[in-house]
Amino acid sequence: MLREVKKNGLVLHDLFNFMVRMTKETHIAHCLASTSDCLFIEQIYGNARLEGRSENLLIDDLGKERAFQIYKKFGFKEKEQAWDFIGGKFGDMVRLGTRMMMGDDEKSALERMFRDEINRLDILLEKIEYKLLREEKISGIT
Repeated sequence: MLREVKKNGLVLHDLFNFMVRMTKETHIAHCLASTSDCLFIEQIYGNARLEGRSENLLIDDLGKERAFQIYKKFGFKEKEQAWDFIGGKFGDMVRLGTRMMMGDDEKSALERMFRDEINRLDILLEKIEYKLLREEKISGIT
């Protein structure tokens, strides 16, 4: 939403340049930015002239072989089942490991994570349906 907001230039470019200044030039603070939108960060990184002044670190899902190594370190026994449920998502690996440390066995922890995801998607679908119905009612009035 902020991509095109302008005030004497693009606001996001000014924001990122400000964060670089705070970190690299004045040493007042260390600034971090995080996004799941790779194209967005690449655009900002290039357009705001951050190259050489900041670091762009891409964190992506792990491949199957590397994921299995991590599964082993976390103590997962059913590596294929874990891969089928969570793939190479490191955050999900940590959540699964945390559930297991809290006493859940691997299978029930995976099933709980799966149910949580289904519930999240159900809520998202309800929101979309509500929005579509609302838009339909509004357009029916006019």
